[in-house]
Amino acid sequence: MSQLHYDWDDELGRKIGLEGASIIGLITGEHLHPPMVNDKNIWMYGENWKLGAEECVRRLAKKAKISAGSDVLDVGCGMGGSCKLLAEEYGCNVTGINLSRK
Repeated sequence: MSQLHYDWDDELGRKIGLEGASIIGLITGEHLHPPMVNDKNIWMYGENWKLGAEECVRRLAKKAKISAGSDVLDVGCGMGGSCKLLAEEYGCNVTGINLSRK
């Protein structure tokens, strides 16, 4: 069942060039999930979701000591938003694995 999460016909995501992201892509402008943070100021305002999601990835990267040239495996990467951020900002080599064909 979870494999189908990204495999549906996402008309909204396709229209904005972020197929699979749907309404989250419309709000964040990226393939990033809403932030996993306990901050009501981020959750209350959709425009802050992208910032919160990015900050969550950066915090995890810091804890994992990811740096340029690091090899990173993102298991269950979804649409790859975190992979993209890690590769672009940290210069690491990221491999993302997900069950979805997309």
